[in-house]
Amino acid sequence: MGASSSRNRALEESCADWLIFMDDDVEPHTCVLREYVKEIRCRGAHASGFVGCSLLPPAHNVLTKAVNMSHLTFFWRVAQ
Repeated sequence: MGASSSRNRALEESCADWLIFMDDDVEPHTCVLREYVKEIRCRGAHASGFVGCSLLPPAHNVLTKAVNMSHLTFFWRVAQ
């Protein structure tokens, strides 16, 4: 089962009002849940979802420098 199928299944099976999907390699900041709750309380009745920015660490080797130079992480403007 791929990522899209897994997320769709979670949406179908869940009884929660809101879900947060994160990749397995994401290390969320300690206040990420608090910030999502704040935005949901403020705008939740008028929004179907939220997208957060990924703050990527500085490039430290040839591979991460190449990814940074290719601008792949900035294609959808999800990284800062």
